[in-house]
Amino acid sequence: MITKVLPATKNREINYDNKGSSERLVNYFEHEGKEQGQEAYYFSQDGDGLSKEEVVASIDGNVKGLKKDDTKFVSLVISPSSEELAHIKGDPEMLKKYTIDVMENYAKNFTLKNGKQLEGKDLVWYGIIHETRKYQWDDKEVKEGKAKEGEQKGGVQTHIHIVVSTRDKEQKTTLNPDTSKARFNIVDFQRKNAETFQQQFNYEKQTHFHKEKPHKERGHIDQVRYFEKRINRLAEKYDLDEKTVGNIRSKAAESGYSKEFYKGLKDYSTRINNKEGRKDDLTEFANLRKAEPRENREFAHSQANQQRQAVQSQRVSYAVESVLRGAGDNKDDDREILKDLSNKRGGHFGL
Repeated sequence: MITKVLPATKNREINYDNKGSSERLVNYFEHEGKEQGQEAYYFSQDGDGLSKEEVVASIDGNVKGLKKDDTKFVSLVISPSSEELAHIKGDPEMLKKYTIDVMENYAKNFTLKNGKQLEGKDLVWYGIIHETRKYQWDDKEVKEGKAKEGEQKGGVQTHIHIVVSTRDKEQKTTLNPDTSKARFNIVDFQRKNAETFQQQFNYEKQTHFHKEKPHKERGHIDQVRYFEKRINRLAEKYDLDEKTVGNIRSKAAESGYSKEFYKGLKDYSTRINNKEGRKDDLTEFANLRKAEPRENREFAHSQANQQRQAVQSQRVSYAVESVLRGAGDNKDDDREILKDLSNKRGGHFGL
């Protein structure tokens, strides 16, 4: 059982715009269903057989307290495995009942500052069942040339699309699962959904779910490389001139490639994407805290240390190859001895 909160953008491609009306997303759901001759009706915990117009009106009308650029809704997908679908014989009523329980889990997974425990009845959401899927541009099979984008996938592909408002039904609390792990833990949500399917349908097999990737601490060098890639992509996407790119890089270095700079980069990208203001206007970076001398020293030291290691590795490799060129029948033995020596000296590259 796979349950996902679908990102609005992926690899700089827009999946759906969740800053305005939900109509475009709901139209996509309807088109995908009708294309395969399915009836495009929605369901929720409060009813069934709902029309597209009712869904859009309800989601778009549940935005009190949200600002223009705030996320108004999110899209979820529930994808049972072929074995799980076979276990319930693909019964759509069972899938609807399970979806209601998933949204109960979704509500309870939010941790609120006031300690309030939400329930499914506090949400504004709608689901629709689709029985087929198409290959997308970023699918592995498309990238490997085994399938074409837009082709229908084989086998059982039943899944449920959900659109859910980021405001509760009373329009007092914002419920965005993409804010922080402390507020909404996606792994706990997925695990609970797997357990729910097992218990609800007496499913004895282990239901799988996405597991959390181990956290990797990012060093200063990694931080710089990360921001350089972000800046380069930004320059390419918005066709920024060299002076503007250079100024952004200077701001990054001055701030020590900080989290504040990252926020400024996001705000700048949003503004330019909305075609607001000039590209060379870098007001988002105007009040960044400058990095302390210690931070800059650590950065310079890490760069110098990396260079020294690279030079040492190259020297050891040259020395090893020089010895091996003069070696005779025992070249393999010599290589192992030199390899061990190289490792001890920290120059294990090239062997």
